[in-house]
Amino acid sequence: MMKNVIFYAILIFLGIGCATNDLTIQVTEPAPIDLPGTVKNIAIINRTNTISANQAVKDIDEILTLEMLTVDSTAALKAIEGLNTELNLNPRFDAIVNLSPQIFDNNNVDRFSQPLSQSQVTILCTDNNVDALFVLEFFDTNTKVDYSVVPVQTNVLGVNINAVETQATATTNIMLGWRIYDASGGVLFDEFPTSGVAISSGRGINPLKAINAVIGQKNLVEQVSFQQGLNYGQDLLPFSHRVGRIYYVKGTDNFKIGKRLARAGKWDDAASYWQKEVSNSKAKIAGRAYYNMAIISEINGDLDAAINWAEQSYTLFNNKKALRYLNVLRDRKLRNNQLLRQQSNY
Repeated sequence: MMKNVIFYAILIFLGIGCATNDLTIQVTEPAPIDLPGTVKNIAIINRTNTISANQAVKDIDEILTLEMLTVDSTAALKAIEGLNTELNLNPRFDAIVNLSPQIFDNNNVDRFSQPLSQSQVTILCTDNNVDALFVLEFFDTNTKVDYSVVPVQTNVLGVNINAVETQATATTNIMLGWRIYDASGGVLFDEFPTSGVAISSGRGINPLKAINAVIGQKNLVEQVSFQQGLNYGQDLLPFSHRVGRIYYVKGTDNFKIGKRLARAGKWDDAASYWQKEVSNSKAKIAGRAYYNMAIISEINGDLDAAINWAEQSYTLFNNKKALRYLNVLRDRKLRNNQLLRQQSNY
């Protein structure tokens, strides 16, 4: 008898017999950076001060030092190039102007300096007929090389001989920061520090050979920096991601059929079976059906209908899961709908 009880408990723990299944659905969120629709013409500026950063490279092998000597300045330009590439793909902008580097009392290489003054921003925007400035405020890299000894086997005259090689691993941490200024100079639309890392490694029979194998680190740093620029440009676009939800799969035969249809990706067909149960005389069953109808409404992008179904599942049938889901839906609508409508009209 005890064995049967334990076996049953294990089944419950594993989820066998549960009334719900998990699913993930794709939802669209507003762009992390919300610019007014009036921003049509923009300028991109490199404000970074990379001279001190280049001079500060220390304690790494001379070969890599020489290779990385100008990496801050070239990689900063790659970040600008990446941002420019992404912004040119955004149809909301009419014109994108790349201005020559501007240094305004910028003594920091690895953190934000004071923002540009209102007069500086206004003059730059007026002279170039733009509505906002995208500014790379700082850019800094820090490269470290670690060495390790790796055992290898080498074949000499048909005989395998144990030997060792030196492995050099170069790690470059990349730190950069962006700001977006309104043309009036009175508003800072965004301030965003970010970072990336570039790692490469190489082997050789001695440290010199190993370090020679990683001198392509500069190109890798430039690639990562370019991607950082792309990423920042993409923050102006609405984005999609997947979120977790649950839905009911038990209660009547219609829920069982709906479960199989849902697993096959036929969500609308599954909903036709769930809807048959909204008038079920049992409150528990009807509440589950209302809840599932909220799920299919969210899947189909109708947040208002989803909120209505979830609200009734809770208020009419006291489905506690529906109350939690209702709060999630209301939060999505509150945070997203107005911004998404605005951004879709840009």
